[in-house]
Amino acid sequence: MFFKLMNDFVEIKYKDYSICLNPRIKRENLGIQHLTGFKKDLYSEVFSHFFKRMAGKHIQVCDIGSWIGITSFQWLLQGATHVHAFEPVKNSFDRIVYIGCPQITAHNLALSDYEGEAEIHLSSHEVGSTIEPLLTPDKFKYLYSKDITEWVRVTTLDNLKLDIKFDLMKIDAEFSEEKIIKGASNLFQKYTPSVLLIEFHTKFSETHDNLKNYYKNFYALDWKDENLTFLNIENSSNCNHYLYSTEPV
Repeated sequence: MFFKLMNDFVEIKYKDYSICLNPRIKRENLGIQHLTGFKKDLYSEVFSHFFKRMAGKHIQVCDIGSWIGITSFQWLLQGATHVHAFEPVKNSFDRIVYIGCPQITAHNLALSDYEGEAEIHLSSHEVGSTIEPLLTPDKFKYLYSKDITEWVRVTTLDNLKLDIKFDLMKIDAEFSEEKIIKGASNLFQKYTPSVLLIEFHTKFSETHDNLKNYYKNFYALDWKDENLTFLNIENSSNCNHYLYSTEPV
């Protein structure tokens, strides 16, 4: 992996492929720091923790809420074999496609528990979009514009019939997480992902009870000062990231 400046963008290469990020955009600049190793991030630390012992093996990853592909690209750098990246917003999806890497399969879809279309509300703060404005907590409503929207196709993981046993699944889908899990019941029963990394900003007791049907190991993730700590999920009220795994940490 190497990187270089190119027309005010930073180009980061993996094999014959590259991702170009704009350092003037805060979230993209943060992605540059993560991809180049200048700064640690939660997702890469989780990947390293579980899969460093799997070096050289076939590692399948599902990245739900991929944005412009930073996390997907990062997991390839860390040794993933293939990443399925889901991103419903067309401009962001096009950025993933532009990477041009055959090890990333990009899906221009929103995932939920139904099949159809939805109006997605885009963020006016660089990143983030939601098809669930009514489920958005009041403290986050300022992020999503009522005026900046587009229509997207919505489906379920079960309807896609991917027939893949994922080693890692990440779900960061702006308040659609619970419905995505409901729409993936067949996949979870047949091919329970070895590790599920999920972000919640709302109460999720029903989803937690559902996931306990598939996992015996579950943790809240405390990420402070670039240090990762696994906490008791049922006694942690200040965390937003949670991890479920078929094996203990």
